[in-house]
Amino acid sequence: MMLLSILHNTVRPVSGTCSMSWQGTIASASAVVLWRYLIALVQRSTSALYKHMAGYVHSNHALLVMEAIDSLRVLRVDAVAATVRTLYTHASPYVRAAVLRYISHLVPTDAPPLLVAALDDPHPIVRSEALDGLDLIDFAADEPRVRALLLDEDDAVREAAHWFIKRREA
Repeated sequence: MMLLSILHNTVRPVSGTCSMSWQGTIASASAVVLWRYLIALVQRSTSALYKHMAGYVHSNHALLVMEAIDSLRVLRVDAVAATVRTLYTHASPYVRAAVLRYISHLVPTDAPPLLVAALDDPHPIVRSEALDGLDLIDFAADEPRVRALLLDEDDAVREAAHWFIKRREA
């Protein structure tokens, strides 16, 4: 889904051709990969799209890994769950957060230990995603532990903790 928005916002026709502006976020070699995704989407070939994305879960570019995981989640491709799960300890918090989203949506029975452990992650995006994932699978997390996140330094984590608790109290 995020991949689609990136493509939508960065691919612009210029006098009958197309140019891409990535502002240095992803190496120019990755543009070829994104073009393949776009062509696969246009052709409505889910299997081609799946093959390309699954191959990029091990890219050296963290944002590309995150996009691949999120896209596989949106396409509901659970065949790579074991591979995605191994990325739970990835150096990038964005990849770790994508792993939590993927596991929460596609293999919710395996999600609780990862999500609960992620409440202690040093990066706020991972802590926030862990709360969202626990809420999604309707898991009764240790309430004092979640209440402690109401005092987190990050606004998004505090808000996620607030909504998690509020939905449990309703």
